[in-house]
Amino acid sequence: MNLEYNLTRLESWLVEIEAKIPADELQKHFDKAWTEIRAKATIPGFRKGKAPMELVKARYGKSVEAEVFDDAITDAFRQIIAKENLKIVELGQVQERHWEPKDGLRFKITVQVEPEIELKNYKGLRVVKEVQQVTEEDVEEAIAALRERYATVRTVKGEAQKGHFVLADFQELDEAGLPIVGHKWENRYVQIGSGDFGEQFDEQMVGVKKNEERQVVMSFDKGQGSSDSQFFRVKVKKIEEKNLPELNDEWAEEIGDYKDMQELREAIRKNLERQFERKAEERMRQNLIDELIRSNPFDIAPKMIENYLDYYIEDLRKKLGRPFREDEVREEYRSDAIRALKWYLLKKKIAEVENLTVSDAELDQVIEEFAKVHNQPIHKVRRYYQQDDRLDMLREDILENKVFDILLKSADLKQVKLSGRKPELVTQ
Repeated sequence: MNLEYNLTRLESWLVEIEAKIPADELQKHFDKAWTEIRAKATIPGFRKGKAPMELVKARYGKSVEAEVFDDAITDAFRQIIAKENLKIVELGQVQERHWEPKDGLRFKITVQVEPEIELKNYKGLRVVKEVQQVTEEDVEEAIAALRERYATVRTVKGEAQKGHFVLADFQELDEAGLPIVGHKWENRYVQIGSGDFGEQFDEQMVGVKKNEERQVVMSFDKGQGSSDSQFFRVKVKKIEEKNLPELNDEWAEEIGDYKDMQELREAIRKNLERQFERKAEERMRQNLIDELIRSNPFDIAPKMIENYLDYYIEDLRKKLGRPFREDEVREEYRSDAIRALKWYLLKKKIAEVENLTVSDAELDQVIEEFAKVHNQPIHKVRRYYQQDDRLDMLREDILENKVFDILLKSADLKQVKLSGRKPELVTQ
């Protein structure tokens, strides 16, 4: 299509398109439309498809004209998008439309697009890597968590004491001792002495036995010299105690074929070092993203942000399976959405400038390595990645790693040693 048009960027994400479709090009659309309408038209006194064109135009002129204009503008718009390589975020409405039979059809439309990004600075970025040192306290906490994991539980036949676990039903009562409807909770586990329900509860539950019902009163200071109380009837169904394994060489050999406790401690220390290094790498990457965004400021189309939040809300709705305040979630995660979109666009631009791509051979190599590390048959791993969009996601992950390699290669990297943080994982 011969087309005259002009693009004006009102914002980095907002483009105004003014275009003219010549009369001869528009006539082609009219000729096609009239031919199709005449073939279908049923006009009294004429067989279907045989009515004179003048009569067809007189009857259907206005509707055909509107349809032709819409189709012609759509075709012209698609041509402009393809030629200018515009990434449309939201299709705008036609703001102006003017037709002169001898001149053609002029129209104006404003659309939101992915912003044009000028990479001002992505090399030599200053970034800090916080390297966490493993301490003896970290190792001891990891061993304590490991003991909890391998603890055994046995039923207590006598009275419950602090440290024991109680399985019970709770019924809240009013001041007259009558049950409050809707305030009953069944099969709740509570550790006496944990403080989860308050010190008063713990003290009143000491000495309780299986199948016993006990009324518990908890008082609360409301301030200014006043107080309030809550009343519960607690029916005990089971009492248990937890036994932690002894820290000896036999236990170390039992849980992981370690020679002794010293070998177990060394294995835990090495695992913590790997874990802390992974965390340090991830924190460093996030710091690098933040520095990249600060060094290359640009705005994003509002509709692009809303689309991202729409996707997030829909995903959250599937995960939660219950109602929630969408407006609050949108407001809370808006800044995260903007950051994620800016990183996505900057990452894509860097890949373009640096000519970064991911070949099928690289995909195969990563899949083979995954199968080897996790001791899985290669055909099963391939089948897993061929489902849904997993292969595209893997390709995107590999490309992202390449972008990080480019950024880190030239970054002004400073390492800072940290210590004393609690480990999140304790074993392999």
